Amino acid sequence: MKQAVVGMRGVTLVEMAIVLLILGVLTRAAIAPLSSLQQHRQHREAVSQLESIRHALWAHVVSAGVLPCPVMTGSGTAVAENDSVCLRFSGGVPAAELGLPGSVDSDGALLDPWGRPYQLAISLFSHDQHGIPAEPDWTTEGEASRIGIAELAADLVVCNQSVNGHCPARSVRASELSFVVFSSGTDHSSAGDQSENLDADKVFTLQEHSVNTEHPFDDLLLWGTAAETVYWLLRAGWLP
Repeated sequence: MKQAVVGMRGVTLVEMAIVLLILGVLTRAAIAPLSSLQQHRQHREAVSQLESIRHALWAHVVSAGVLPCPVMTGSGTAVAENDSVCLRFSGGVPAAELGLPGSVDSDGALLDPWGRPYQLAISLFSHDQHGIPAEPDWTTEGEASRIGIAELAADLVVCNQSVNGHCPARSVRASELSFVVFSSGTDHSSAGDQSENLDADKVFTLQEHSVNTEHPFDDLLLWGTAAETVYWLLRAGWLP
């Protein structure tokens, strides 16, 4: 004898929609922390890589007596550089020349955790009375020695705010910089004050991290001063 099945019914479309909605909410709730953890990991990795780049730049100063020339990015092909003089103000970080591990693009520029080239800016300051006036003091072989310790100077500045070509004294975070290296962070955006780091002038900005859509800032910067560069030149015997 067959027993009757009592109380069974199908699932309605409304009930299925509710279940799917709940699953969607739970999925988003699970993904958000994972995304935050990923961003935090990438941020820590970028900070570590920037420190490695700075140490590698000092090592290059010690071994070669000059700062390296930034990589020309966007060409799609690694370009051989003139070792005696560099007139390129900014570009990518030359990974092979600095002996840096990590991913590189087709130009040989070191990539940050977001897959974009780290940016390197070098002071092209050239003393107008000592050395060779037409050649930058920090990237020309032997020029630092010809200039002399007392006359060596640099002209890059890190400001606390976005400015139009000049950082007021009250807003200067660091000055007399021979190089600045940075990553444009997660958003790679020129929104807000982040535009200061992408306008190809001698002034950069470093501010508190902000996810405010009107005033975002997640760029990461490190730099080296002229005094620090002179110290390493002296340690290596490149200066008398």
